[in-house]
Amino acid sequence: MLGKVPLHYFTREFKMARVTYKERIILEQEAARRTWEGYGDPPLRQEPPRYAEEEAKIPGLGNIFFCAHPDFKSSLEVIMEKCDEVISLRDLAYARIKQGKYGGLTQNGSFVREGSLFIPKKEDKRILLRDSLVLKDPAHYGCYEVAIDELYMPESFNVDAYLEQIGKDNYLILKDTSPVPANRLGEDERAVWLYQDQAKDYGLFLESLGEKRLVYGHLEKVIPELSFYMYMESDEHIDKQPRPFAQQLWLGGKDIEGPTSTSMIVGDWCLQQYRLRGLRRENPHTD
Repeated sequence: MLGKVPLHYFTREFKMARVTYKERIILEQEAARRTWEGYGDPPLRQEPPRYAEEEAKIPGLGNIFFCAHPDFKSSLEVIMEKCDEVISLRDLAYARIKQGKYGGLTQNGSFVREGSLFIPKKEDKRILLRDSLVLKDPAHYGCYEVAIDELYMPESFNVDAYLEQIGKDNYLILKDTSPVPANRLGEDERAVWLYQDQAKDYGLFLESLGEKRLVYGHLEKVIPELSFYMYMESDEHIDKQPRPFAQQLWLGGKDIEGPTSTSMIVGDWCLQQYRLRGLRRENPHTD
């Protein structure tokens, strides 16, 4: 069963996914030039820096760094110079809870360690991976000079053999992509797999982000929910692909789409943001 997806995910990220970052900068600069016409030259649109910046220090977890450059490979390289690993969904959820709902970790979404694998012409088409395949081959992924939001596996790649190799605890076949209310995260198999021991607490944290909005003339409290955007437009699209392909997962933030996106699991390239987070553990053995 396919869950409901906010309309803006079709109208923005999906339809613009093939626009490269460099092309977008040129378009924005031209739009700014027209706006500033008669008033001088507009400020020059510049790329984000290619370095890792410390974002938070979370007691019991460690130091979190981020890089927001659109070249995924460059971001990964500078993150791994400072960190032990790309941050996981579990650790990011834990850090958001500890930092609080007004912290930058909650306001900004980011790529996480987990990934997805899509299998054309199979009944089980969507698989979540504890360790993304994109991280093993980051040079062929991103939207900096060439927009690539699908990392195709080589002809020799055998899905069943790979899943057997990594073990059943490190993947989840996603049969259901319907959303889950925040107050049920601790009961949902998918949420527990994603957030592990933080699922229930993160659900309560998401509830605290709820805000009242005017709906059909009445104020209603909007509560975030775990929702997926992973090629949900059609199974046919996946089946048209020549080989299995992988994507990096993104956990949404509150700053762009509001509280409802703070548990949005996005499997497509998030064009408007490029943040990649890494974790340098306080103690290498911290769970």
